[in-house]
Amino acid sequence: MGGTSAIHVRLGSSMTTGTGQSRLTINVPDGATMTEVIEELIRLHPTLQTPLETTIIFVNGEMVDKDYKATSDDSIAFLAPVAGG
Repeated sequence: MGGTSAIHVRLGSSMTTGTGQSRLTINVPDGATMTEVIEELIRLHPTLQTPLETTIIFVNGEMVDKDYKATSDDSIAFLAPVAGG
């Protein structure tokens, strides 16, 4: 009841400039949505605000939306969208 989970996050290469690392571990409330995970990432690393606004979220290799609820077993990746030309 009301616990926290350590979530392991991988950031796409375009986002590592602001953090200096591509893998982070953050603490969020149990059952946090991806929106809440993003808010915590921005709180810890404000330079991620702009890249995370358009990020594509993958959990365990599957694309998910911001309503997905994270568990500590999830492998979460935030990747920048890629446009071809």
